[in-house]
Amino acid sequence: MKHMMALILCLLCTAITAHSQERELIFRDATWSPDSQLIAFTIDDTIVIRDSVLNDVITLSPTSESNEQPDVNITNLTWSSDSSKLGAVVTSSGVAIQSSSLVIWETSTWQITAQFPNISLGIDFSPDNQYIATIRNQSLLVYELATSILANEVLVGDVTLFEWNPTNLNQMVILGRSQNSNYTFIDPFSGTTQNEISALYWIRPSFSPTGEYVILESHSEGILNIEVFNTSTFMSINTLGREEGFIAGLETVFWTTNTDVATSTNNGSVISWNIISDEITTFTVPESAVPVLWSPDGSMFTTYIFGSQNEGIITFSGTNGEIVSQRLETSQPYIQNTSLTDNANYSVFLSNGITINEANIQNTRITSLVGADSVGSVAFALRGSATVNEVDNIVPYELSSWTPTAGTYTLTVTPYTDNDATGTAGIPMTIAFTIEAP
Repeated sequence: MKHMMALILCLLCTAITAHSQERELIFRDATWSPDSQLIAFTIDDTIVIRDSVLNDVITLSPTSESNEQPDVNITNLTWSSDSSKLGAVVTSSGVAIQSSSLVIWETSTWQITAQFPNISLGIDFSPDNQYIATIRNQSLLVYELATSILANEVLVGDVTLFEWNPTNLNQMVILGRSQNSNYTFIDPFSGTTQNEISALYWIRPSFSPTGEYVILESHSEGILNIEVFNTSTFMSINTLGREEGFIAGLETVFWTTNTDVATSTNNGSVISWNIISDEITTFTVPESAVPVLWSPDGSMFTTYIFGSQNEGIITFSGTNGEIVSQRLETSQPYIQNTSLTDNANYSVFLSNGITINEANIQNTRITSLVGADSVGSVAFALRGSATVNEVDNIVPYELSSWTPTAGTYTLTVTPYTDNDATGTAGIPMTIAFTIEAP
């Protein structure tokens, strides 16, 4: 029996290669589930679902199995607020016709449960997950999800963006397509206009988790700012301008708590801004990172890195900005992620600089899982308060000869193509971490 030790630190390292991996240069419409457990994004004519550390869950295809497939474009990936449903607008282009429909998947089974034809733009679920809204022919359509019956239709004009207040069934904000359009707050059931706020550029409106605030944009002397408004009074609460870190992407603004906003800047940085205290935390990421997507709980942000050895999808810690997990576009084996797991259900993915309380890891075991056939072994080199060298040739790859104690450590994990750390060495992952006394 393999590595049966009573007290072992569990480091889960998933090493993968891109030998059979599809290139993921199309990273559009990526979105985290509201519970921060899954991330969905499009590759060509499919939707790829992965967990928070980029392990594959399922690939969805809205097309049929016929040999003659039309060109398919998938946009507007949107989760229901309870993460139980995923919706998308699917556009199919044949020889002479183009059609689009709204497709809904149930995430417990990943089966299509509803389809709404002739949709032109957008999708959002109501806060109670009983309705779904979309745009067709300049009208906002609200359907009952259970019956697919049209509950209401409101003429809204040429709309480019809209969002439902996550706690208020009777409030939605929409933005017109043309420049100098307004942000318009409406009741999607009565069609009543609640307020209008002028807009110059196109920042996607975004409600805070409790629906108390909404991010819009403002402009002063032609300079774009992020501005936060109260959704009851429509009064401005605070503004983030160019001097604090002008945003690079007009649709990459995310709430990570009810008072914290995260976005990217034009100088290769990611910032988290508290709208009450004005405190700003900055992380540096490669300038080729596009786009930056924050998990709703603020624990991670994910991006796609272009044009380097580390090209691929990478998830960073929302606490210290260090790499948590990665899916690289490379022929070399590499480490996808590293985690520490306790037998008593304590588990944490390690990122550089993390601190772990010793009390949480007194019944742990070390495990390193590898997800590629071309990896023959993984070498662990632990330095710091203890020195341990170990090579494992069997999946799951494990570091089993260290009893964790308080101290500072640096762990380097390197995958190899052959057994006993021979053959070609892949791309290593090095993590500095601290175990603190209880």
